[in-house]
Amino acid sequence: MKRRLFLSILLIAIILLSGCNFNRTPSESPSVSDATIESPSLEPSLDPIATEIMPNDEPVLTLEELYTKFHEAETDEDYILALGYANQIISEYPEEQRIYWLKAKMLISCMKSFNIELRKTIDGYITDNPDYTDFIVTFKDEYSNTDLSVEWPFIHDYLGGLVNTVGSSGTELSSGMGINDYREFRREVFCVQGDWVYYINAEEGYSLYKMKTDFTSQTLLTEDEVSNLNVIGDWIYFTDLSKDGHIYKMRTDGSMQTFISDAKCSFMVVYNDYIYYTDADSSNNLCRMKADGTDIKNFGYNVELINVADNLVYFRTEQHELMSMTPEGTDIKRVVMDE
Repeated sequence: MKRRLFLSILLIAIILLSGCNFNRTPSESPSVSDATIESPSLEPSLDPIATEIMPNDEPVLTLEELYTKFHEAETDEDYILALGYANQIISEYPEEQRIYWLKAKMLISCMKSFNIELRKTIDGYITDNPDYTDFIVTFKDEYSNTDLSVEWPFIHDYLGGLVNTVGSSGTELSSGMGINDYREFRREVFCVQGDWVYYINAEEGYSLYKMKTDFTSQTLLTEDEVSNLNVIGDWIYFTDLSKDGHIYKMRTDGSMQTFISDAKCSFMVVYNDYIYYTDADSSNNLCRMKADGTDIKNFGYNVELINVADNLVYFRTEQHELMSMTPEGTDIKRVVMDE
């Protein structure tokens, strides 16, 4: 009986084992992935149709709506939020140029606001703190290293072809003005180029100003005492009486004041990249130098006035002779004798 039971169990085991595939590799083993019930996946579908990014040309907000939100933030003095809307407008409407004006305005407002907060923070730090000195020194150095200054692009004063070819003309009112009952004489006190007038302000220490020909936009260019104004293109040439009467130039916006020469001149005219002047250290001899102060030449005539016209340099000698020469200093001849 027991033998029969044992043989029955053995036969059942052989039948069950014969249904198994012992040649299946480990990678072919049944796994959870073989299950028919799929759990929801949090990963995005890799189906190319499902993942295709459909183009959307319409922004979330219209330009008018973005401007409305920008101005609301500006009114609330939330400049950071306003800058966010400005950047969104620039990103979605790059052709919208007006927003650059408004963004620049917000950036300046932010800097002013942050500067006020910085002052409050510094003033709020208790001076009795043992590290007060370290606090001030540390953040003073940090502030100095920020280089917060902005280098603004240079803007031309002249329009189109309205550029002087001769820096100054001695035949005009710009030839000079008397000072201290005419015991002292200031030459070339104003010049005109395009719609701008550059002039010496006698009421403010003979400092240099400019203004529009309609008397607007009056602007101080330098507080130095100047004379012998010449304006050509983007540059003003002058003698600086605050600095021993040496010759300088500066941009027409007052920037980049540059030393040219230590020559002391009583009168000068700039023409074709040359400066024609009377040298006070050599009995007012007529001289010429390049506009950078090099290549000085003395022509040997004691002169009182210089003028340039029709590509000729005219000058009047102390003997009241009107002379002319080429810009190169050749073909010198007397034009007329002033009786």
